[in-house]
Amino acid sequence: MKIKNYITLICLIVSITSCVDKYWPNVDKYEKLLVVDGLLTNGDNPVVVKLSLTSSINDIELIPLVGAEVYITDENQLETSLTETESGTYLVLDSSFSGHVGISYQLHVNLPDGRNYISDTCRLLPPSPIDSVYGLPESFNIENENKDLHGIQFYIDFHNDLPDKYYQLWKLTQTFKYQATFEIDYTWEGAFFPFPKPDSLKTCWRSSKINEIYVFSNKYLDGNKITRFPLVYVSTKAKDLSIRYSLLNSCRFQKMLLIF
Repeated sequence: MKIKNYITLICLIVSITSCVDKYWPNVDKYEKLLVVDGLLTNGDNPVVVKLSLTSSINDIELIPLVGAEVYITDENQLETSLTETESGTYLVLDSSFSGHVGISYQLHVNLPDGRNYISDTCRLLPPSPIDSVYGLPESFNIENENKDLHGIQFYIDFHNDLPDKYYQLWKLTQTFKYQATFEIDYTWEGAFFPFPKPDSLKTCWRSSKINEIYVFSNKYLDGNKITRFPLVYVSTKAKDLSIRYSLLNSCRFQKMLLIF
């Protein structure tokens, strides 16, 4: 007999800034609980679901869960399978597959030991229109170093006319132009040879994903317009702002659909 469990989609953000007394939870015993990490959107990014098991806090390790059956169904009973491409990582191989606004989806995970998990049904809502993304010079005092940190704080203004209470998710990618500290004078090809144009590689470009996740909920908000919602803060300690800087709002979707 198969036991069906249900994955409840919960988005919990806790921000703790005070440090009074250290608290050490009683975690001598733990269970190898299932962790499901995935995201389905209406963008063209591939759909990836990662399955793993929790580990002891005293011996943290990644324990991928292999050999599971993973698939997605929609409200029309269309089923899309995910293939395990590496240990614990399951991918939709059909590059044409993506979520569609207005359609409801569910994730199904069947484990090798016979346990089955099914997510809540979630409807994909349309993205919120972005009115503006901008940066303002701001400084913060660093207490331990007794000095100020200077940089640019980026904000986003957006609105949404939907009557629903919703969540908003942003994932950011940054690109910046900077000058290398040193020129290339020599190259190594079994021996050192003078580099003919030492200043030709002095100008560099770099792109990277920003690891922070920015989430907003209008659950307790009246009205549909949000201004000056803070995104990433970029300080002048590094070279990011030295010449040119670009911030790409690479993923913005409403209702945080199927964040398992």
